[in-house]
This record gives sequence, structure tokens and C-alpha cells, in this order.
Amino acid sequence: MKKLIILICLFSFTLNYSIAQAYTAALAIEDVDISGISPGEKFVIPVKFKEKSGGLIAGFQLFIEFDHNIFQWNATFDNPVSGVQNFHPKMPADSWMFNDNGNQMVALWEDRNYRGIDLGTDEVLVEYVFIYKGGLEKGSSSLVIWGDRNEEIEGKLVRGKTEMYDESLKNFTLTMLNGSVKN
Repeated sequence: MKKLIILICLFSFTLNYSIAQAYTAALAIEDVDISGISPGEKFVIPVKFKEKSGGLIAGFQLFIEFDHNIFQWNATFDNPVSGVQNFHPKMPADSWMFNDNGNQMVALWEDRNYRGIDLGTDEVLVEYVFIYKGGLEKGSSSLVIWGDRNEEIEGKLVRGKTEMYDESLKNFTLTMLNGSVKN
């Protein structure tokens, strides 16, 4: 009888631990070399899903900060089509929302079926299209970094935190690998 009780307790603990354990995931902004392009020309920054520990992906909000003096997003909130390309096949273009709030690029995606999707290792989620404005000296670089905190000014969100949700709408614990634009 004692063995049965111990087994039941051990099973219960293991089940509770596995349900409560947060999934982990990694996202990356790829480094881009723009040497050889002139002001006014376009370039692309891939955003990649690197890996996850388990679960399905039901949605995320991506906040990416860059130097608006050196490059600009090639679209608007009302017409984002020219500013994004190469959507992951499991994430059709019409399930995304994009904006540049003047401080960060913002992308929101959710699985419209609310079941979640599975992604493989090192897959491109989307590519942002930017226009080089000039000002990045030869041999230098400009960081492109993930938003890691929320910041409001006068009640308006000016910086947001990148988050990814599983099929139970719980946050993944994220590792976010920043990128850069090099000249």
C-alpha cells in the first residue's frame, strides 16, 4: 500500500511539474551587411525562430529597435505590404499586423485557429524591408535589438517587450539574439 501511495504522489508531482514548467524559445535578428548600397536603396533584415523546448506557438508580439536616422521601414501601418516579405508558410500575411511607432518596429501575429503551430529550428518568420538613409560609416555597424521592456510616456506605449505565447496563452521564456546592420 505504501508503494502505491508513493507512486501516486510521485506521478502527481511529475504531472504538476511538467504542466507548470514554462517553455523556452529563442528568436534572432540576423546580421546584415549593407556595404555597397547607396542611400535610398532597400535592404532586408530576416527575423528567425531559432528553437523551442516544447509546446505550440499561438502568438507573439515582436518589438525591434533600430536607428531611425540610418534606415527606415519601407511601409506604413495602413499599407505594410512593401515593408515585409517572405512570410513563414504557416503564418500567412493576413494573420500579421505591422507598425513602426517611431521608436521600434512592431509585429503582432496570432494563430487564427487558436490551436498553435509548430516551427522547426532556424526558420525565417518574416523579413523586414528597410530603406538605407545613409550615415553609417564604412567599417561601422548599427545595432538592431529586441524590445525587452515596456515604456510609456504620457500613457502612450513608446517601447514594448517582445513576447511569445504557447497554446495555453502562457509566455515562453525567451532568449533574444540581437543583430546589426554593418557597412
